[in-house]
Amino acid sequence: MPGSLKVLRPEIKATATSLVRQMAGEGQFNGIYFAGYLPLTLVRDFVGLPEGGQAYQLEWASAAFDFLGPQNERGQKASPQTILGMAQWSSTRVPRQHP
Repeated sequence: MPGSLKVLRPEIKATATSLVRQMAGEGQFNGIYFAGYLPLTLVRDFVGLPEGGQAYQLEWASAAFDFLGPQNERGQKASPQTILGMAQWSSTRVPRQHP
């Protein structure tokens, strides 16, 4: 929920500011990299996923969203193999936490 994200705002802002300063120091700004960095790095860290798998995260997220959504043309095209790949990757790399 949006209210839950308030506690994360300082870390998100500090990370974004640092990344912009780094890019400015290099004399260029790559908006595509910047736009992907936050979800592929910060969100991964916030939910406790290990490094690795970044190359597939957007594909997995899109496939999961489409697969679990209405079974219209888009939902039917969502690849079960992609969902299975995500499940296999996470089952071997994400530590199980017991209550």
